[in-house]
Amino acid sequence: GFKGSWYAATLLAAEGGPEPGMVQLRYAALEETDGVPLVEWQPRACVRPAPPLVAEGASLSELPEGLPVQMHFNDGWWECAVSEAPVLSKKEEKERKKKLAAHE
Repeated sequence: GFKGSWYAATLLAAEGGPEPGMVQLRYAALEETDGVPLVEWQPRACVRPAPPLVAEGASLSELPEGLPVQMHFNDGWWECAVSEAPVLSKKEEKERKKKLAAHE
């Protein structure tokens, strides 16, 4: 599902929704089944600015384990936490890189 994820959107209406405090959004990466960009009403509290860009040369290895972060993946920002990377065999590492390259 999409719980815990955030997506870029354009604000279409700041009032006039089905309930007070709702805004109408058109998502940049989410589409209806016919390919039309998804437009929906959401609570104003669900709208926020995009996260800052990652500084060039920044490394996840410098972040403390357990720190809440958001990672950009599949056109959205996903809430997660820093954890220690598993030790992988060369075969597992090669397969991991292949899977990640498929998502770029």
